[in-house]
Amino acid sequence: MSAFYDLASLVLVPSGTKSAKIYAQKPMTTDGQLAFSRSTTATRVASNGLIEKVRTNLITYSEQFDNAAWAKTNATVTANTTANPINGALTADTITLAAGTVQKFLAQALTHSGSFTKSVYLKAGTHQFVQILISGNTSFANFDLVNGTSSASGGVATITAVANGFYRCTFSYTVASGLNVTFIAVDSLAAIRAEATSSTGNFIAFGFQSETGDIATDYIATTSAAVSVGPVANVPRLDYLNSSCPRLLLEPQRQNLVLFSEQLDNAYWTNAEATTVSANVGVSPDGYTNADKLIPQATSNLHRLSRSFTVTTATPYTFSAFVKRAGYDYFLIRTSDAANNNIGYDLLNGTVTYTASGYTSFIESYGNDWYRIGFVRSFTASSITINFRPNPTIISTNALDNITGDGTSGGFVWGAQLELGAYATSYVNTLNSAVTRGADACSKTGISSLIGQTEGTLFVEAEYIDGVDDARVSLSDGTTNNWMFISAPEPTGGLIKMRMYINEGGVNQVNKFSSTIVTKGVHKYAMAYKANDVVMYLDGNNEGSDTLATIPACSRFDITGSSMASSALISTGIKQVIFFPTRLSNADLATLTTI
Repeated sequence: MSAFYDLASLVLVPSGTKSAKIYAQKPMTTDGQLAFSRSTTATRVASNGLIEKVRTNLITYSEQFDNAAWAKTNATVTANTTANPINGALTADTITLAAGTVQKFLAQALTHSGSFTKSVYLKAGTHQFVQILISGNTSFANFDLVNGTSSASGGVATITAVANGFYRCTFSYTVASGLNVTFIAVDSLAAIRAEATSSTGNFIAFGFQSETGDIATDYIATTSAAVSVGPVANVPRLDYLNSSCPRLLLEPQRQNLVLFSEQLDNAYWTNAEATTVSANVGVSPDGYTNADKLIPQATSNLHRLSRSFTVTTATPYTFSAFVKRAGYDYFLIRTSDAANNNIGYDLLNGTVTYTASGYTSFIESYGNDWYRIGFVRSFTASSITINFRPNPTIISTNALDNITGDGTSGGFVWGAQLELGAYATSYVNTLNSAVTRGADACSKTGISSLIGQTEGTLFVEAEYIDGVDDARVSLSDGTTNNWMFISAPEPTGGLIKMRMYINEGGVNQVNKFSSTIVTKGVHKYAMAYKANDVVMYLDGNNEGSDTLATIPACSRFDITGSSMASSALISTGIKQVIFFPTRLSNADLATLTTI
């Protein structure tokens, strides 16, 4: 490949990115730098193999309790008195309580509603008990900073010992409306909400965090504004799913119609068939202990968790969820649509064991024995119910039988998703409302010098992610009148193939499809062009040529979907794109595209 590198004018291997930019390996200037956009947050598989979501600490001045953002009532703050539990720096603050039997607290205004988790690192000084509460709501949690115990009303409290004598105290709850967050000194673990205290002691605080969801994630420091980390809007996604070499993830807009996608214990989910949902007991594909365990009890029953949806008939939808064995090796998904509606999975061997007629099923490994399983279906009814359960035996028929659990065995489930479309896209996490991920798009204008104007070669290595939307790497003058592209996959006649297309001066010159069907996985494909000498290669094979073509002058490069527009549909993982300013020989094209 080194010889090909020397011949290339642009080499894009997705490794260098920043907000709104994707850097090329060649040329070593900004000439090959692509502009990138996505209007929303998203997820990806990070280099550690874990799904990375966007996380946000909504609290400001999370380590500076002496700042005016924290209102102090009958308490004072002395800054930077104690080594913090994160890196040992002298940045933890001492909170000293005033005299009198009154409320003594710090508070920060934060209007919020939904599912949230508050967390703070606390250490006992001469005062032992602290409470976290939400103003305008009855929920609260108490913490004993000497004995390391907690209690809660209206939510779930946890207390975990960390470094330097600190505890991380967390409180997860759901509110319709909350005005601010407060931590307040109280006199016992059984203290009532907003209890006054006569204590004149002190305690030490560091790193307050408020975030959506029902667990506390890794701490994010803030100052004057909330801070988000992860694939935020306009940040390109380098995805490492099952690979140490990243792909540039480019996807269409999709919406997860499932609410509470990670909180299967929520009343949103129907569970009336003797199955226990044990919340946050397994380490999920994002690396946190937030996976729920479904446990069929020791009675004969269907033991299904279910949810109903309203859908558009005769339109493809994709349902998926991440599952893992926890005593049972098999998993069942069943819908209420039509008579044949079972899909069975073997989580020991990572296979589909049964697929009902009219469904397309899939299973994909996400490491650590986690699989993403699901199906594609054009439903025949507008109201459907999706049911699922861990199963003690293999599913090999469409029968729905009662099972008798043992009250212990079952399966972990996390990240349920129902999206309108004929394939699964990257996970979109939800709470109390549907969430939409915007489309990814990237392009570069004004690069005539890097594009062969009369002859050249366009090479792409990409992963086809089992969709029906084509991914086009195109060159143009910004219009469809002077435009050429290679595309794989692209549907034609019910089959998925590679396509090459050239239009010059508004006149179609080349429009050919490969004879080879493109299958799910990584492919290498190229189009070499010169006046009256155009050819396309796919995975080392010559897939067609044209000897009557004129070549348009181009100055723009796009990675898009089924049109030139940046909002066009696309579902692929780009591994590399290379421009050559000359038409490579057929022998070189065979070498370059061989998998």
